[in-house]
Amino acid sequence: MEGFEESGGRYHNGVFERKIEDLQGNLEGRLPGLVFSQFSALAKSAVQVFTEITGILKSANASALSASLNYYFAAVVNHTRSTVIDRFIAEASESHSPGAEGSDYENKLTSLQPALDEIAARSRGEEMKRLVARLEKAIRF
Repeated sequence: MEGFEESGGRYHNGVFERKIEDLQGNLEGRLPGLVFSQFSALAKSAVQVFTEITGILKSANASALSASLNYYFAAVVNHTRSTVIDRFIAEASESHSPGAEGSDYENKLTSLQPALDEIAARSRGEEMKRLVARLEKAIRF
């Protein structure tokens, strides 16, 4: 905007005011869509990172190291969840424009949490199946 205002000195005052209003209107019209897209991309990235972490746990259990693997599944999931949410909030707050329409990321955050809950529940079920399989295998030997 500052560059436009500096170069706008060559226009007639009425023309300059009209062009500034047009530019502001265009920016205000496009900004909410761009911010919403940014929030959606951040939420999608958060879900992907959370899924990858639980996938890493799954592959670690499937490997030969599973017998010597010592970790607390719930602690790993909770830590990963809080890290993902903190990262989402930090990045979304950078895109947040106070007073701008559609720049409130709270709605996207509230829709992100059930998605993370669903992934955690599915991973918890898979973890329980792996735990039962390991116990059965240990009992057989």
